[in-house]
Amino acid sequence: MDFELPEQHRILRQTVRDFCEREVRPKAREWDREERFPHEIVPKLAELGLLGIRIPEAYGGS
Repeated sequence: MDFELPEQHRILRQTVRDFCEREVRPKAREWDREERFPHEIVPKLAELGLLGIRIPEAYGGS
């Protein structure tokens, strides 16, 4: 059995990991302390195609 992730999934995992290290981790405590959702990161998530990930490409997903 092959338990390795397909290349596409490994790329996605690394992309999300890099994004979180760069954009989320430095401010996570602040956002938690303020008890707020960081709406300013939503456009950045969209740029990476992460918002439409569960929607088929035929319907505008990524």
